[in-house]
Amino acid sequence: MENKDTNYSYLNGRLVNINPNSMSFGDYVQQLLTDQPDIVLSRSDALYYRQLGNFYFGRGVMVYSTQDLGYPFECEKVKSLDQIDYDKYLGIQVCTVDQAFTDLLRDVRGDEQLLLEALGDYYYKHNESFDGLNLPDDCIPAFLEYKDDAINYWSY
Repeated sequence: MENKDTNYSYLNGRLVNINPNSMSFGDYVQQLLTDQPDIVLSRSDALYYRQLGNFYFGRGVMVYSTQDLGYPFECEKVKSLDQIDYDKYLGIQVCTVDQAFTDLLRDVRGDEQLLLEALGDYYYKHNESFDGLNLPDDCIPAFLEYKDDAINYWSY
């Protein structure tokens, strides 16, 4: 079935609104990802959905998927979602905070500001501490590089 309205597209047989400016970020990703068993919200978008940092509408929604996806997604294809640490959060599959920070610290991909904002939010929401943030050893040098800037990000 062809759709003449460019704000809508079919996703797994459902007509969804792909205009991110037409609703809140939470509503937008919920209508895109509800009942999508092969898609997990990832990276800075997962952090923002979990109330850490901000969202950038200048690109597709960041996801992991077992299949190739086009717009409105920016997809990292994986063989299996079993290799991703995620849970169901507010009705959709979202990678964990630790997984999202790990992914960003391993390859920030131009999301430095989003990483700083999310790390700063994490720090202040956890009583001015990074306790509880579990990062693999290979991410510690990058974390230490961003840590002080993240702490000071919200203090100006």
